[in-house]
Amino acid sequence: MKYLSQEWIDAVKEKSDKDAEYLKKAKGETFKAQLLVTDCPGGVDKLIDGDLEDGRVMLFELEEKPAPSALRAMPFDTKQCLLRITCSYEMFAKLNKGEITLIQALSSGAYKLDGDIAKIMERIGSVITFNELMASIAPVEY
Repeated sequence: MKYLSQEWIDAVKEKSDKDAEYLKKAKGETFKAQLLVTDCPGGVDKLIDGDLEDGRVMLFELEEKPAPSALRAMPFDTKQCLLRITCSYEMFAKLNKGEITLIQALSSGAYKLDGDIAKIMERIGSVITFNELMASIAPVEY
């Protein structure tokens, strides 16, 4: 399946509901987040809206617009979401493949977090756990 495709989105949702190890790690985690991936193959930007309830993905919706899109300038509402991650497709793919860590991505400056940093840092373990879930979807074509 293609990375960041609707099929991939559906696989992440399904695995979040069935993977016992993930559910154990993510137990009690409830928050909303957005992922904005720019310059994806096909010349698009992709916005994924996510909603976790007790670790399960209740919502994981994909929106695509030709790049560079208005999604990049979209305001972020900290009252609605814990965080928004913005990065290039290339950076997010490296993270998903395990070629870099989340800390390396953040320190590169190419992986941007929007939101209340104190609240995000309280939940960083959950963010890492969810990144691990996304990276476990295989096989994936980049």
